[in-house]
Amino acid sequence: MKTIIAACSQNLSGSRASLQTALRTLLAVPWPSQRDIGSALQLLAVLQWVLSFLLLGTVTLLVLICLLFTSLWPIPALYLAWIIFDWDTPEKGGRRMPGLRRWTVWKHFRDYFPVKLVKTHDLSPSHNYIIGSHPHGILCVGAFCNFITGSTGFEEMFPGIRPFLTTLAGNFRLPLFREYLMSGGEQPL
Repeated sequence: MKTIIAACSQNLSGSRASLQTALRTLLAVPWPSQRDIGSALQLLAVLQWVLSFLLLGTVTLLVLICLLFTSLWPIPALYLAWIIFDWDTPEKGGRRMPGLRRWTVWKHFRDYFPVKLVKTHDLSPSHNYIIGSHPHGILCVGAFCNFITGSTGFEEMFPGIRPFLTTLAGNFRLPLFREYLMSGGEQPL
């Protein structure tokens, strides 16, 4: 230990002063800069989105199945009753949660890619519009960020227009994942 401390302090004497110098050197770890923290938050925002898509429904389903065989069986039973009662809600427009659309995490998500919404024309809120997004796929970042999150300012640019994003109807059969999708304004196709 004396050798390590002496090597760190550039002093081979091993005195109390060299020990203090070594500790100061070891504890002088540079703090992450604002940019590093911002990059980490952006990465975490994207990671939560991808993991929600990949794991939320499947893991919730497995947990509910496991709970059926424990003393907590009323939890999956109540959720099953809720799903049956609430079966048609996704087709009827779902349940938006404005608070979820305004999460700060979506601003970090937007900045990771970066996604920008450019207004080229005024749209009347008295009409319905179908907006195509290409390229599209399983995880359509641009459409999700612009129409489901409030991070790009869609509601300010086009007041009175409520955007919806469509996805596969099977996604709305997975427990808890369906609530997550509906809360942002997604609907089955």
